[in-house]
Amino acid sequence: MSPKSPPVSMRFIPEQNDKGALTEDTHGFSDLLSQQPSRCLILRTNGELSVLDMDDGHEHTLTNSIELFWVTCSQFEEKGSLIKEVSWLDYGHRGMQVWYPSHGADRFKQEDFLQLDPELEFDREVYPLGLLPNVGVVVGVSQRMSFSTAEFPCFEPSPQAQTILHCLLRHLLQRDKIEEALLLANLSAEKPHFSHCLEWLLFTVFDADISRPSASKNQASQKVDSPKKSLLEKTCDLLRNFPEYMDVVVSVARKTDGRHWADLFSAAGRSTEMFEECFQQRWYRTAACYILVIAKLEGPAVSQYCALRLLQVILLPPLCGGFSLDIRLHLMSLCMSLQGSWFASY
Repeated sequence: MSPKSPPVSMRFIPEQNDKGALTEDTHGFSDLLSQQPSRCLILRTNGELSVLDMDDGHEHTLTNSIELFWVTCSQFEEKGSLIKEVSWLDYGHRGMQVWYPSHGADRFKQEDFLQLDPELEFDREVYPLGLLPNVGVVVGVSQRMSFSTAEFPCFEPSPQAQTILHCLLRHLLQRDKIEEALLLANLSAEKPHFSHCLEWLLFTVFDADISRPSASKNQASQKVDSPKKSLLEKTCDLLRNFPEYMDVVVSVARKTDGRHWADLFSAAGRSTEMFEECFQQRWYRTAACYILVIAKLEGPAVSQYCALRLLQVILLPPLCGGFSLDIRLHLMSLCMSLQGSWFASY
């Protein structure tokens, strides 16, 4: 048995307690200090990442070819962290990976650790430097060409950031931790790129749903009487709590094949009702995007009626004065592209 390579980095991980397990008293700080870590993540010089059980000394190899790793949160982190559950991120030749340790009886069971997130695809041109748990982003650096007054172009460093919020939300929803997912989303609502995070969450969940083999879809459709909701339905239920919901759904629809729109809107809601909600809220740009969906799902007659209502609001005085030129042009181009000569003759 060959000896293991020496470690280059280690991080102690405390035991994950259930909600409410820790209570604060006058000696709360000393109580935290008295808690012993349950595990230790070890990165060795050969790129091997392993986890060591501090109780029995058993070391389990997780993966290899790793350069960096981070622990999102622990009991010792600041209270402002958005990430309450301990998960691990690593970076190597496979790119960025997220690990979600299990709470099962066998904490080192292989399938419990292989909870990786293929959607966390950090730009290969960006080298990650660290994690900001209070914002929920990975910060990295890339290089770009700078054409200044110099005779030859030069490279200069450029900071980059990528959110991991959608990965954490999807993981919580998969484990039916609906309240925790809603709490995390509410804490993140004022953070930058929140709308993009929600869109990426719905897109990845929907893409995984339509990519499933037909056999598994048929089995799922046979469980009609089952009260358990699908991950797509739970995702839509979560997103309904935020005003970005209407825009997120139609943005995801426009990024996917129209053949699958019926599956998306069976979970998200009827397209005509969502159009009406946008219309009543005066979200006319978003409402215009629903016209294409309505034409596909409800037919041209319904979409023509909705498009006409939009044009009456946007083009006819005195209402048109309240909308900028770019919004009017945007809606006209969408409506014209859908109805063609029908609008040209109107």
